[in-house]
Amino acid sequence: MAVEKEPKVQSLGEAEQQHTPDNAEILRKTWSRKAVTIAFSGVFAATFILNFNKFSSGTYVPFATSNFQRHSALSTANVVGAIMSMVAFPILAKFSNVFGRAEGLTVAVLCLTLNDIMIASSQNIGMFIAGTLFSAIGENGYNIMVQIFIADTVNLVNRGLWSNLPEAIATIPTLYLGTLVAEKMLEHSTWRWGYGMWAIILPVSAIPLIGTLYILQRRARKAGYRREGAWDTIDKSVPLHQRLFRLFYIDLDIVGAFLLVAGLALLLVPLSLTGTRRSDRWSDGGNITMLVLGIVLLGVFLIWDTKFAKSPFVPFRMVRERTVVAACGLAILHWMHYAIFTPFFPSYLQVAGGFSPGHATRIDNALRVAVQVAAIFVGLFMKYTKRTQPSVFFGVPITILGQGLLIYFVSQDGGASNSNEASFVVAKVLIGIGLAFQGTGAQIAIQALVPHEDMPVATAVYFASMNLGGAIGACVSGSIWNEHLPKKLMRYLPNEVKPQTMAIFQSFVFAQRFLKGSTVRAAIDKSYRETQQLLAITATSILAPMLIVMFFMKNVNLEKADEMRMANDKSHQGVIDRVVSDTASALSTTIESSTVITETETTTETETATTLTEDGTTMSASVSETSTTIAISESTTVVSSSDTTLVTSSEATTAPTTTEGTTTVVESAITTTTTEAEPTELLINGNFDLGTVDPWLSTLGSNDPVQLGSSSPYQGPAYALLQYGISGGEAYNNYVYQKIDKSLLKTGTYHLSAHVRVDFATNTQFGDGCNSMGLGCYYGDPNNLVRVQGSTVTVAADDAAGQWSPLDTTCSLTEDKLSQYGYVSVAIGFSCANAEANVDAVTFEEVV
Repeated sequence: MAVEKEPKVQSLGEAEQQHTPDNAEILRKTWSRKAVTIAFSGVFAATFILNFNKFSSGTYVPFATSNFQRHSALSTANVVGAIMSMVAFPILAKFSNVFGRAEGLTVAVLCLTLNDIMIASSQNIGMFIAGTLFSAIGENGYNIMVQIFIADTVNLVNRGLWSNLPEAIATIPTLYLGTLVAEKMLEHSTWRWGYGMWAIILPVSAIPLIGTLYILQRRARKAGYRREGAWDTIDKSVPLHQRLFRLFYIDLDIVGAFLLVAGLALLLVPLSLTGTRRSDRWSDGGNITMLVLGIVLLGVFLIWDTKFAKSPFVPFRMVRERTVVAACGLAILHWMHYAIFTPFFPSYLQVAGGFSPGHATRIDNALRVAVQVAAIFVGLFMKYTKRTQPSVFFGVPITILGQGLLIYFVSQDGGASNSNEASFVVAKVLIGIGLAFQGTGAQIAIQALVPHEDMPVATAVYFASMNLGGAIGACVSGSIWNEHLPKKLMRYLPNEVKPQTMAIFQSFVFAQRFLKGSTVRAAIDKSYRETQQLLAITATSILAPMLIVMFFMKNVNLEKADEMRMANDKSHQGVIDRVVSDTASALSTTIESSTVITETETTTETETATTLTEDGTTMSASVSETSTTIAISESTTVVSSSDTTLVTSSEATTAPTTTEGTTTVVESAITTTTTEAEPTELLINGNFDLGTVDPWLSTLGSNDPVQLGSSSPYQGPAYALLQYGISGGEAYNNYVYQKIDKSLLKTGTYHLSAHVRVDFATNTQFGDGCNSMGLGCYYGDPNNLVRVQGSTVTVAADDAAGQWSPLDTTCSLTEDKLSQYGYVSVAIGFSCANAEANVDAVTFEEVV
């Protein structure tokens, strides 16, 4: 039977994801237009308040650290914050998948509130830095879940616009309103109240958004749309501490999180602190010890997450997609450059430039304004070009140009003049425009290339890459500043002021006490200019490799990707009766397996003959010498046509005859069965060792037939081989399957198993290789997509790359479905492009 090849363009994971959705998809099942409108309004409102908090608080940071006589600790705070931000993305993405989006947002807002409380009441730099940890977790947790929310509700063509719109609307006014409020707060109150007031305002403003999501989640669960994660699947009789252990150990990979945080902290923080403690020495024993331990822990983290973690903190399978790697590389380089130049730039503007605190912050914020304004145009640009690569190719050179100009601008001694201000603003605007173009293009490309179920983690990894670059850049910035500024102050300051060098170095407020135009102030300004110029040169050199990395980005067709996902949605409408736990990847047309528990009746001797029906299934008729009927045939007719199916018997003798190329084998057997019967094997040629692939079929028929392979079989001399080409530049699906007639099956449970192998694996439908594999059962032909009720086995192809990997499952058959369709097909399938997939040692047995 020939089956016409369908133009499959989706990955295995995407269609399965429609059948086993995550929490966001479960919410969509009960969303109305009104609910979505309220939720989006909540996003805009909460984002506005969050940005107001962030941009007003940024003005207070130099005053807070200088209050503790530790202004140079800014870089340390930035390093620690960047580390926590990096791990916050995947942790909160996982957390929200286990518990829900509303719960994740609640944690984020609580962390932000704790940050404001701790900093407002801090009495030392240690408590201040501790507060920044909660800020990093909260702010980035909020941002990642907003992006996931938008990705779940907006198609790819429009996502570039909508993913930037909340930030754009909130950022532009709050950038300037925030600094104005901060200046008034410093004039009429203290920086402590500047933080403290947000501990009240922020949680209140988040209530509408979080409340809406809680209501929607509750409505979804009442309607029966329930996702079973690790917490739900654990037996409720298990002690609470054991359930919590499994939750954190498996689903959240807390071990991986600890190793990553500890490794990065031990590696990066000493680099920043070295200049503060020993600005002329790098040989401090404590620092070397921390650096070595950091490297060791990061190595242990890599081993843990690749070899032992069941739900890896960082999904390393994504590194096989070059666009994901390139996009993360661009993010690391850009934010590394940004974190090198930016931390001390506001201090430079106030000391060497002579600008007021608010004015300096507004100059620095020109970049943020440019990003948000340009991001709207980028979204519209991508909406009409429907491609991701052009925005990346435009954005990278513009970014490098803007940063290169700053090398010259920061070296000029013009004071707070209009020309100087305009120069800084132009350079910052160019960097902002470049970031908007290349950042948006890279993010949407990643989301388009990975299966939708992997989108939250992929987005989190991309965002985490930004913070990794920021953490490294902050270390470099702190090291350069702490190493070179004291030396330059010692070189240029008059001898009578040199004893105050460390006081000037540690507090820019103290540095500003010296009058403009004085010899001392001129020396301070020159030291600031030369040190900031060194930071500008370093930042520009970091950007240069982006000109090479950007060429590794694929030019994704967003319209085609949207059409593919819409087709998947339509083909699976109304399929959610219940949701089973997540799979690493899933077949685009989900293969679900089933098994049957049969009831046998006692008889003495039975002789059975079988015949072949027109549709290729095998029909069996039992003749008993007693009045008891045996429901399982013990003999089989074999026809070697490509459209026929064999069913096996437990004992048989064979006598073959040949008629016009078709071999018929009439078998007979005499068997005594009881209710305590052993499991019955129902497949023929499960090891593919009969010198033929019959009776196994391919769902694509003669277009991609099943072949025999003999290179290192799992057992015996041969195995089944499926050779995949490519369809429209993407992977497609094909299964090897065998039909079993209903006369051989009864209501109950059966066990299906197989060993599979692929020549090489990938994690996307756009690349060569196999991205997923699975096995299961269908009522009737597999192309009918009538799946047997039961568990599904669908996994990524990674474990089968170049080696045999086992798959097995059990599921249930029902009498009404058997009567309706007449037979069951057992199938083993793959999604591949320009690759080979193998199957061997297939068994399908009754479970008694």
